[in-house]
Amino acid sequence: MNIELLKTFLRERLHTAELAEQAAGHIGVSLATMYRYKKSPESIPFGKLMALGKFLGFPIGVSAAWSRADVVAGERRRLELEVAVAAASGRRYVVSPSFPVTCELPDFTERMWDIDYGVRQNNRKLDYLELRQHRNVLYEKGEYESIELLIGSGYRDFLKGCGRFHGVGDDLRQQQLAAILRSLESSHIHRRIYLKHTPELPVFSCYSTDVAVIRVDDFTVEFSGAETTNELLDIFNDYYDNADIKTPGEVKEFLVGR
Repeated sequence: MNIELLKTFLRERLHTAELAEQAAGHIGVSLATMYRYKKSPESIPFGKLMALGKFLGFPIGVSAAWSRADVVAGERRRLELEVAVAAASGRRYVVSPSFPVTCELPDFTERMWDIDYGVRQNNRKLDYLELRQHRNVLYEKGEYESIELLIGSGYRDFLKGCGRFHGVGDDLRQQQLAAILRSLESSHIHRRIYLKHTPELPVFSCYSTDVAVIRVDDFTVEFSGAETTNELLDIFNDYYDNADIKTPGEVKEFLVGR
C-alpha cells in the first residue's frame, strides 16, 4: 500500500476529534494512539489496519503492514494464519532457514529459546511455548498442505551442531532429526532443499487465504490481497522448482548422509 495515499485518506476521513474517537473505539485503541496512526500509518499493526480500513470504507484489496519483529506476537499471528488456512483446507508455502518450526519438538523449542533469549524474556517463554505447541499439533493433523523450501546451509548448521545450534546437545539434536525424518512420511507435507548461496531468499510464508509474511532482519512485513500474494507465490514457485534436492528420498539422504 502507498503510505502517502493512506496518510491522505486518514487525514480526510478523520478530520475531527469525534471521527477519530469513533475509529479508535472501533479498532480498540486510545484516541492518542489513533492520532499517532493518522500521523504515521506505517506504524499500524496489520490487524488494526484491516479493521480500520473496513470501518472507514477504504478498499484494501492489496495492503501491506510492517512492524518490528516481536517473537510472541509473531508466533500468535502465524498460528492465526495457519488456523485460517486449515479451516479452508488450504495451503501454506514457507521458506525456512533450517527446518519448519512446526515440526519442532517441545524440548528443542525450549532449548532454542534459552539460546536465543537467555533469561531476558523468561516472562514470555511459557506463552511462546504454548503457541508453538498449538502450531505443532495443527501441522501434524494435516488439515492444511505445507509446501516447504528449506535453505541448505541452515540445515547443515543444525546437523553439525554449529552456528545457532552450537548449544544444542547431541542427544536432543538426534531426537529432533528423527522427528524431521518422520514428518517426511506425511502426505500433506512437501519439502525441498535449496543449496545454492542465495542471500536474497528471505524467511517467507504465503497462505492460500491471500496473505503473505516476510521476515527481513528485525522487521516483519505482512501482505494481504490476491494480486500481491500471487506475485510472491510465483517467486516462491520459481525457487521451489529450481531446488537442488526435490524428492522425499533425496531429502532423507541429505539428512542422514551428513
